[in-house]
Amino acid sequence: MCKHRQWLTITVVSGLVALTGISLSGGQADDPKRLTADDVIELWKLNGVDDFQSWGGSPEESPGVAAYAFRVVGPSFQGAWNQYADLCGIGDRYEARRLLISGKTTAKGRCVITEQASSDAKGGRGVSVFLLRTDRYTVTATIRPDPDGKAVLGSIVAVVR
Repeated sequence: MCKHRQWLTITVVSGLVALTGISLSGGQADDPKRLTADDVIELWKLNGVDDFQSWGGSPEESPGVAAYAFRVVGPSFQGAWNQYADLCGIGDRYEARRLLISGKTTAKGRCVITEQASSDAKGGRGVSVFLLRTDRYTVTATIRPDPDGKAVLGSIVAVVR
């Protein structure tokens, strides 16, 4: 599978996993203070950013769903990985030579972290996926190092109940 198709597949699957968290019994409330998917995305933006580019959004008529792809310069891949682990409530830290596959219930909700080795012959890191399901929302963040080593590429999908 070509690298671009593989990345697209992972992003789409992450989005579908997040969408399974939608409650079929309830609709959007008219409460103006209600948490939106864009609010969740804002909570999951990376810290220490020098340059941030994103593509995506939330449909006007469906503020409970949002998806963005992004490229960020500033935080290292390790820093981004650790920030998302913290947002999930996971105590594990990034280790360059270890891929983590874990599912836990933490103080922040039910979470899954899964990683993939790079498909290049260098033995680098591929995609890391973080999924958190709380009583209010489900969010997935996927990140991978940019091949030039200067940026982190990723996507965030959020669904609010």
